[in-house]
Parts: sequence; structure tokens; C-alpha cells
Amino acid sequence: MSTGSPLGESVTDTIRRERADPEFRREWTRLGVAEEVAQTLIRFRGDRGLTQKAAAQLLGMTEPMVSRLERGDHVPNVDTMLRVADATGTVLRVEFVTERQHV
Repeated sequence: MSTGSPLGESVTDTIRRERADPEFRREWTRLGVAEEVAQTLIRFRGDRGLTQKAAAQLLGMTEPMVSRLERGDHVPNVDTMLRVADATGTVLRVEFVTERQHV
């Protein structure tokens, strides 16, 4: 599967190949949720010029919790995601799609 690169396979090709593995797909999807929460919080804070401490006060959580969410490597529970949605003026939407629709 070489792309002719002296470094080997491209990142896109590697991801495409790895997505054939069901375990990889589950982890990819799980971390996608964490990334979406992180981007929402970062955008919210940036738009309002808020520190993590100020955002934490608005969210009713600690500053380290906001930091952890913004790293995008922790998938929060539904209650936390609902708090983020409420504070940021967004709506949490859960959607189930077939594998074909997702790719």
C-alpha cells in the first residue's frame, strides 16, 4: 500500500487500513466524541475570552475538569456533556447511523 513516499504509507492510507479493524473503529468513534466536546469548550472559551477557571465556574466544575475535557482524550458522561451543551448554548444530539452512512 505504498504511496511512493520514502517515509512509507500516508496517514490517510494508514487510517483507512486501520478502520477495517472493529476495535480501532470503536476507539476512533469514542475519541471523536471526546474531541467534539473539547472543540466545543475551547471555542466557547475563546469566543468569550474566558479562562478555564471562569469556564469551570459557569459549568459548575473544577478547573482541572475543564482542562481534562479540553485535552480531548477523555470521553465525558452524558450528564457532563449536557452541562457543556447548556452552558455553551448548544444542543447535545446523539445519532445512530449505519456503518455505511458513517464512512
